[in-house]
Amino acid sequence: MKTVTLSQSYMTHEGSSDKVSFREPVFNDVMEFGEPIAKGLMADGVYIHNVNYEAVRSYAERLVQSPWNAALLGQLNVKDSFRVVDAIRSFFEQPAPSASEPTTSSSRSDGTPAASAN
Repeated sequence: MKTVTLSQSYMTHEGSSDKVSFREPVFNDVMEFGEPIAKGLMADGVYIHNVNYEAVRSYAERLVQSPWNAALLGQLNVKDSFRVVDAIRSFFEQPAPSASEPTTSSSRSDGTPAASAN
């Protein structure tokens, strides 16, 4: 669950709210909406970072938990809109693997190929 603190209070059917919470996406959400961010490095070294705002909106509307009414999202100012974008994007950010995590290399420590298990 991610909770976004908004820059101001907004009126909802439940009263005034200055926070909005989102649940984590699950498989069906991801399969329906895809990744909200496209990243890549072009051959000339240019880094591409493209936000799919349609997917972000779909995720925000589907994942909102509190206040329960997703209509609050339509009231958000620009600053708060980008706070929501950042919250949705953060679900998809992968931490860099730590040095203690095992690798999936198929070679031995001396660089020679590992024997097949078959």
